[in-house]
Amino acid sequence: MDDRKLSKRKTKKISIVIATRNAKEDLRKCLDSIRKVGCAESLEVIVSDNHSQDGTGEMLKTTFPWVRHIYAVGDLRYPSAVNRGLRAASGDYILLLDSDVVLNQETLSVLVSFLEGTPRAGVAVAKMYYPDGTVQMMARKFPGIRNALFGRESILTRLFPRNPVSERYLMVDKLTKKEEPFEADWASAACMMVRREVIDSAGCMDEGYMMYWADTDWCKRIGEKGWKIFVVPHASVIHDMRNNANNKKSMFMILAFHQGAYRFFRKHYTQSGFHPLNILAFSGLCGRAGLQLILNTMKRSE
Repeated sequence: MDDRKLSKRKTKKISIVIATRNAKEDLRKCLDSIRKVGCAESLEVIVSDNHSQDGTGEMLKTTFPWVRHIYAVGDLRYPSAVNRGLRAASGDYILLLDSDVVLNQETLSVLVSFLEGTPRAGVAVAKMYYPDGTVQMMARKFPGIRNALFGRESILTRLFPRNPVSERYLMVDKLTKKEEPFEADWASAACMMVRREVIDSAGCMDEGYMMYWADTDWCKRIGEKGWKIFVVPHASVIHDMRNNANNKKSMFMILAFHQGAYRFFRKHYTQSGFHPLNILAFSGLCGRAGLQLILNTMKRSE
């Protein structure tokens, strides 16, 4: 289906799209939090399932019959799962959720109210916390060359966590101190509400990404269409994100991160594969990926 035709169907006000794969217990908690909002049956909730083999389908059928289950066995990339959900959704506002997110009671109403009252806002993102109450650095500036050295999980940022380059890029002051909504260049799609018109104008996620950086790319394209990305601190969620710098990762996750970083850089900063910056970025990311794979073998599994 053409992304531009998404708005031509009969709509409900809010659709929730959850992309998942083999995360049954996380998904159960996520859906329980939606049910506790008190209007789950009046929402359109879509689980876009990338070939889960852990009993997710059976759980949805027996415990959450009001959820629409879209099961895929082909393209198992994260953006593809999101896009299947977006194309099936009928809402005026569409909330993307990761399966390891737990909503609080007011999240939906706060995000919808903000978008309804802020015409230039195309995307509203909830503030995210780890289960221990720590704020997640889930919104930031678009990356530049320096962020290869001072990114969220870079060695230099871990050694010098309060350095000004990383703090500006990660918007630390705003995320930890600001109570009013504020603009970001891009934000995590783990709990992101998007207007229907935004998808109609900017299209869906780029399925050339394996997993990481797809939301960064999407926000950049949305911004190029004139829409603004906002973080709304009064809308908050718990995001039990286990993919952090201290945990052992799969080889797929490490390669997917670096593939996404290179695709984003090539797509938005250089067009030619022979551009000197492109060669530098490719070489640097290959070296970084190799180092990450070596260091990853020294970590213990969660």
